[in-house]
Amino acid sequence: MIGEFGDDETVKESLYAQVKNISKDMDNTKAEISKVEDELKVLEVKPDISRTQINRAIRSVQHF
Repeated sequence: MIGEFGDDETVKESLYAQVKNISKDMDNTKAEISKVEDELKVLEVKPDISRTQINRAIRSVQHF
């Protein structure tokens, strides 16, 4: 059947190509997000003192 956008086969091929492009774009976006997340992990600052040490210090000060 030929419609406003062409025959059915042409429309199917066009839609398939668009879906493939969208899928490729999504994969690229996921890869970019992953790369940024990895960079953020590298930049993550870890304190020199643990939460347990902080809590112990607070408890010892509270006894005074």
